[in-house]
Amino acid sequence: MNTFEIVILAIALVLSAMPVNTLAGYLLSSETFFGKLKFVGIMFVISFLMSGAGIWIGNKTSSDYQQTNMWISLGLLLSFGLKVFLSSLQSNTEDKSIDFTDNNVLLITALTEGIIPLGIGIAIGILSQTPLFHWIILGIILFLGVISGFLLGIAKGSIISKFRFGLTGGLLIIATAIKLIITLVGY
Repeated sequence: MNTFEIVILAIALVLSAMPVNTLAGYLLSSETFFGKLKFVGIMFVISFLMSGAGIWIGNKTSSDYQQTNMWISLGLLLSFGLKVFLSSLQSNTEDKSIDFTDNNVLLITALTEGIIPLGIGIAIGILSQTPLFHWIILGIILFLGVISGFLLGIAKGSIISKFRFGLTGGLLIIATAIKLIITLVGY
């Protein structure tokens, strides 16, 4: 997997988490700076650690046969891409009111949002030749994405939550899977 594909997958991860980040920005807009920083920090750290754990798991469990690794990564990318795409079709975050100031709610939200980075991390780790470098790239883009989503929520309020960022994120993951199919077929 090359660096361009890693960047595309990192952007897809940011877009899949964008509804929660913008909703939190909107709901926590009257919170103190420390309350806002706590949300951004926990969301980033959990996503970063989950993607790193996924890359490590994928790298350690990869097969000696490149074709097998590509098929496994393809299955993961397709399943998580479809999950992000289809769940963004049915969920509507604009009507939800979540108490992100409660530490338990924040931790559970961060862990559930970290499942997608874990799965995509496994798919990356299976095919990665430089897993640490790819994890750093993911981390930088995830950090920028959490902050930008949170700031968009503060600035634009509930208007931004009407956008379906997950559709684009799911399509980017599926597009990376299609590129992997093309590589497997030999074009």
